[in-house]
Parts: sequence; C-alpha cells; structure tokens
Amino acid sequence: MITVRTLAQTVGTLIACFPAIEYGQLYHRHLEILKINSLKTVYDFERLILLSEEAMSDLKWWLNDGLKSKKSLVRVKPRATNKSDSSGYAWGAVMNNTDSGTSNSVTHGMWRDDERKEHINVLELKAAMLAVQSLCRELTDCHVRIEIDNTTAVAYINSMGGTHSLKCNDISRQLITWCKARGIWLSACHIAGKDNAKADSYSRKQSIHTEWTLNKAMFKNLCQTFGTPVIDLFASRTNHQLSRYMSLYPDPNAEAINAFLHSWDEYVYIFPPFNLIPRVLKKLVEDQTERALIIVPMWTTQSWYPQVGNYAEKPNNTLKAIKNTSVSSIRHKSNSSSLQETEVDGLHLVREKMRSIGMSRTTSEIILSSWREKTQRQYSIYLKRYERFCKTKNADPFDRNEKTLIAFLTDMYKKKYGYSAINTARAAVSSVNDVGSHPLVCRFMRGVFNLRPSCPR
Repeated sequence: MITVRTLAQTVGTLIACFPAIEYGQLYHRHLEILKINSLKTVYDFERLILLSEEAMSDLKWWLNDGLKSKKSLVRVKPRATNKSDSSGYAWGAVMNNTDSGTSNSVTHGMWRDDERKEHINVLELKAAMLAVQSLCRELTDCHVRIEIDNTTAVAYINSMGGTHSLKCNDISRQLITWCKARGIWLSACHIAGKDNAKADSYSRKQSIHTEWTLNKAMFKNLCQTFGTPVIDLFASRTNHQLSRYMSLYPDPNAEAINAFLHSWDEYVYIFPPFNLIPRVLKKLVEDQTERALIIVPMWTTQSWYPQVGNYAEKPNNTLKAIKNTSVSSIRHKSNSSSLQETEVDGLHLVREKMRSIGMSRTTSEIILSSWREKTQRQYSIYLKRYERFCKTKNADPFDRNEKTLIAFLTDMYKKKYGYSAINTARAAVSSVNDVGSHPLVCRFMRGVFNLRPSCPR
C-alpha cells in the first residue's frame, strides 16, 4: 500500500518523461484514474491506498519497457488516411492511399443493441477503432492518420486515453495497443462534417436485408442434430454464430472478406441474403462442398427452390424440412413461428395509421413517397424509438396524448439531443397521431429552442 501523495508524485514523474517515452501517455492512465478516484472520496493525500491490478500493470511496463524505450523526433508522412463516422445505428469508414490520393476500400456495419445506447463520443471512438482494425490489417511499421469530425474522439486518440470517460479511455487504449503491436503510429485530426461526407453516408446505411441471424436456441438445436459447422460464411461482427466467420465488408475479426472468393472445402454454415441464394447453390456445386448447413426460406415458387432438393439428394448430403424456425434481425427480434421477413422500419406505424382510416396499401406507399428518402430514414428512426418508449409507459403510440409525446421529447432532451433532432422526432410522431401541433407541445419546442438553439451549419 502507498499514500495518495506518493502516487501523485509518481504520476507527476511519469508525466515529465512523456517527451522522451513513446507510449508513456498510454501506460500512466490507470495510475492517474486511481489518484483522482482516491481524492474524490476523501481529500487526504496521506491516506493509504491499494494499487489496482491495472495500475500495477502500468507500473510494470515502466519498469520493464518504458525506461528503455525511445521516441522519434520526426514522423514519416502517413501511408494511409482513414475517415470514419458514426450514427446512432451504424458506422462507416473509408481508407485513402495517401501516395495516390485514391480511395482504396470502404467498410461499414451496424451497432449492436447494447452499443446503440452508448454516448455518441463512445460510438465515434469505436467507429475509429473498427475502421483501423478493419482497413489496416495488412499494414505494419508505418504511420496511419485517422480523420474524424468529433473533437472528443480526436483528443482521446492523440492523448492515448483520458480520465473523463472510462469507456472512451478503454476504447482508445485498445486501439493504440492494437496499432503498437503492429508497429503502426496512429495520429488523429479533426475535419469538418462536410469533408467527411463519404464516411457519413456509409454510417447511415441500414443493412436490414443482410443483417439477419438465426435464433440462437434454434442454431444450437441444429448443431446438435447435424453437427457444429466450422465456419460461418455470411456474417459480421454483430451476427456471427461461430468464432470463425467471413464477412461482406472488411471486418476486424473476420477470417476473410467475400465468401465467394474462397473455397468452401470445410463444413460450412450458410445463412445468406436471400438474393444470393442462387449464387450460393452454384458455388456449392462448383466447389463440390461435401457438408453444408444451409438456411433458406421455404419459398417453393422460387426458381432456385428445386436446386436445394437436387443438392441435398447428392451422396452424403441430407435435406430436412424444419418448421417453426425463428429468425431475427440485428435490430428487431421476430417472434414469428415461420421463416419470414419482419417489418423492420418505424414507418410501419404510418402504414398502420393509413390502413386504419381505409387507405389501400398502394395509396399509403404513394403518400409515403411524398417524403424524401432521407426524411423517411429519419422518421423511421424516431418512430421506432417512440414505439419502444410507449411500450415502457404502457401507452398506445397512436393515441393523441400530448403528455406521452412531451415525456418522449424530454427524454431526448436529457440525452443531449439538439433542437433539430427533437423537432424532427416531433414531426415524425405527429405523422401517426397528429399531436405535434398541440399548444403544449409547441410551447415545449419553443423552450427547447431557447435553451438549446440549433447551431448554424
């Protein structure tokens, strides 16, 4: 055990060494956090404290490696430049070759349900980490620069962590440690949102037609019946069923990119996007794959359906019709008892509203087309959130209840949303219950504008 004063003196000494020690900032943060937390409870520098395991690990690095390390005075120009961005439901990134100035590769993906609840600063940092880990896997011993339109993420990367947010500190530490192991020096700089348009566009792509996963319990039952496959051919970091998987876009943990470019010579698990089923069946024949666990919908009228039976009739292959199969998307869980695509966008509330007043499906779609595609995406997001909020309050989203809407908008205000986002949410909800123009709602929005006005673009 040591006193808080001794710990503070040690931290000060380590900070003084930063100009000469390459990764000194990375390996002092747990000591700094321990000091801050110790003084928060009781402001007494003479109090004895016990070093945490993380703090001990940082000290060991200084004793074993830190004092022997050195720091480059001049950095070579970046070999690659990444641009990343995050939205509330997805992330995207673009890597540019600095020498040629061309865009080499892109990647994007959806956030898991637990990740969507994180603060935007956490998501921006995680997007930067996934971008580097996905697009720079083949790079070693070079300088990589990442450009982000979030100043907090830039600060955490360049400072190799921070003490204000432990989650941001952990993510930046993971990122820097990953780069350090490959000899990559990572730097970050801030760019305006208008200069990050491509990454931003990828961060707003909702891959709802490809991000499907079989119910975990059903997958386990299939493995018990047919054996556990070796690799998942159509997956991502958010929906893979097996530790080994291939993905459509560069992915930090994927074994390979684009399953069609590789040989299927193992026992493979295949749950492809439905539009790729004909290519999958053709690939199985071309590679003479002996064992495959394939999940396809029982669409008997499709042209590819007889091919499934033909493949199963080959030696060593079996086909078994499995009913009551549950499929879920990354964004929504399906309780349906048959294999079918669930309605995954929030606009189903608008469609239900139209049907309730006697509008045909065609008429409803024409009316929805009056909104631009971007507006439809925004409304869909906020309507889904409003529907979930109403469920927690046992309220009906179709009821013209100004109190429920104001409570929902207040919740958004507490989560640091700006006037523009809150006003968009109000308009979206008003499209299904016409409550957005209620005098109390209008006064509430006027108050939001006065307290948190929109910033000029």
